[in-house]
Amino acid sequence: MLDGLEHIDWHALSHAYGEADDVPGLLRDILSSDDERREQALTMLSLSLCHQGTVYSASAHAVPFLVALLTNDAATHNRTRPFKINWQRKWTGLRRPARQSIRA
Repeated sequence: MLDGLEHIDWHALSHAYGEADDVPGLLRDILSSDDERREQALTMLSLSLCHQGTVYSASAHAVPFLVALLTNDAATHNRTRPFKINWQRKWTGLRRPARQSIRA
């Protein structure tokens, strides 16, 4: 699910809080069996990749990994369900030009 994560130059990308070098670790933390760690990672990814409707250079690179993780029931736990719903609402609520820039 995280194949290729290390091939992305996260230091050259940004998110709402600056350099995106923390994104790989946050994505890995979604797989954690520690509820608090997993929830913190999900929250930070949500806040940093799509902040108040703004998307960032790291967003386009992180979203495919995030989708793979959140759609794989073996990788996540039932407690991520509210996050999945919120994430879907957040991304589908973006204006069309913002969504297209993510896909590019």
